[in-house]
Amino acid sequence: MKLLLIFPVITLSFVSAYSSEIIFKNPGDSIEIKKWTKNDFVKEFGINDSAKALINLFFTKNKRGKNQTIIGGAFLIGGVAALASPSEPGDDQKGFGDMVRPAAEPGATALGAILTTSGIIKLKKYSFRQLYIILSIYKNGIPIPGNYRKKLKQKYFYRRYTITPRF
Repeated sequence: MKLLLIFPVITLSFVSAYSSEIIFKNPGDSIEIKKWTKNDFVKEFGINDSAKALINLFFTKNKRGKNQTIIGGAFLIGGVAALASPSEPGDDQKGFGDMVRPAAEPGATALGAILTTSGIIKLKKYSFRQLYIILSIYKNGIPIPGNYRKKLKQKYFYRRYTITPRF
């Protein structure tokens, strides 16, 4: 079984090594890129409005992904903890909690699993390393990929407000 894992690793290493002729200016390690702020990206790659809008898109989606993962994790942990704890026997009276509990516990667990999974996927799709790669390619003259270009809405572009005098 271990021998079978060697072949995909070797194949993938050659594919990624010879897949492109574009040379990226590597900032060192991906950990260093994770520490970059929005201003660092704008200073390095803020060539035009599209690059700045792409930076705004990535930072917004990344923040939403983090929040979604945190909230989903809380629901998931709460739902699993509620499913693991037994209900109180010996109470003859049925209350609101006794009627809601059979649906709320699995519902919270399922909602938490869905939110956590979609948040993790969003974090992977809109990571700062991915932003760095896309902006490096864009700086070399290749257009922004279509799936990210479609997401660039007006709200991600810089707005200039001018004061017009009223007479």
